[in-house]
Amino acid sequence: MNTSLEALDCNFVNLDSPTTKQIIAAFCILDGVPDFKLLAARIEQMVADFPRLQQKPRPGFDGYYWQCEEKFDLTKHWFIRQVESSDVLDLKRTAEELLSNGFDFSIPPWRFAFIQGLGKTVAFLMIHHCLADGLGGYELLNALCDKKTIDKTKSQAVQHRHPLSKKLIFTDYCKAYLPILTELFRSRTNSPINGRNSNLRHILTFTFTLSEFKTCKATLKCSLNQLFLSLVCNSLTRYFAQKNVTPSSIRPIIPVNMRLHVNRYTLGNHLTGVAVELPLIPNSILEQVQVIKSRWDKIEAKRLYGFYGLLGKLNSYLPRAWQIKLCQVFAKKTSFICTNIPGPHEQQFLAGAPIVATYGLPALMYGHGLGFSLLTYNHHAHLAVVIDPQVITDENILKQCIIDTQAELVDQQNQ
Repeated sequence: MNTSLEALDCNFVNLDSPTTKQIIAAFCILDGVPDFKLLAARIEQMVADFPRLQQKPRPGFDGYYWQCEEKFDLTKHWFIRQVESSDVLDLKRTAEELLSNGFDFSIPPWRFAFIQGLGKTVAFLMIHHCLADGLGGYELLNALCDKKTIDKTKSQAVQHRHPLSKKLIFTDYCKAYLPILTELFRSRTNSPINGRNSNLRHILTFTFTLSEFKTCKATLKCSLNQLFLSLVCNSLTRYFAQKNVTPSSIRPIIPVNMRLHVNRYTLGNHLTGVAVELPLIPNSILEQVQVIKSRWDKIEAKRLYGFYGLLGKLNSYLPRAWQIKLCQVFAKKTSFICTNIPGPHEQQFLAGAPIVATYGLPALMYGHGLGFSLLTYNHHAHLAVVIDPQVITDENILKQCIIDTQAELVDQQNQ
């Protein structure tokens, strides 16, 4: 029996285009080569555990629905790519090529590529955002690992979240969200990080010790997410200075996880979010942290992070052509995606091969030249930046700005 897509899942189908494929990914660096025979068996079991992996979205009379693939062929969904190099950068270039090429909805929208080099392997999982959010995608990766780590890590991430209150009436929603909606329509995103998209994608990766972040959190009395946003803002301030432009603020989309419990067999999008204007403070990373902390505390106090969840539901009642247009309009009114995914505290193994680092890769929306993702794993913070090289033509400058910002943040805490 075919089932309809949820409202938020439909929005990600509507946002999809040849230059803005709504594909999220996990980029995992393995030390050595996994047992591919064992992996093949586990992938087959994963598909059995997650029946949605055998379905694809199809347009219907009143929206989209999930259609089962008549002759599901697992060999079309996972493959091994050989690269004659031991340099992780060469393996990453192959992943960038796969992400740039993307895929359509002719078969169920997910792929698992293993890029095998000389002594190194990259496990590269790509799924369409209509299929799952970041935590749902991580569940697929968890299903293949030798040691499952589904404990306090994910449940802690939602303990402080409040679901959209059933006690609120329509007028309460209007009072809370109409000012945000008005502000969003008035906003402009004319900056060097926004422009006309291409289908090309590049990946920047950074790894920091989690102890450094925890020290900064304790000293500044802020959350990891606030510290992450401050690092992004200060890095972009430096980048804009290199480009001789001085925007006073940016407007990232910040997804907020709404999963109240962990269910391995549930995919889909269980999130909401806000598009919040963040001021850029030149020359002071510590002041940037305090400004963002104050801004985010107000959002949490008013429970305003239900904005995009509510907007997605309202949008689903419109005709499909209007849905697509409105998704494009809202994407162009924002600057980029900035997401934080909590991963396991201890090291994982994939068919015998230890996972050295794991990076989450967000999808780019209309007009977005980049997207940021922070994934905590094995006592490290792994930062990934997905870039459209047609919009961000000097990614090496941006890379150095991120490195300099992190170095300054640690230095100031050590003083």
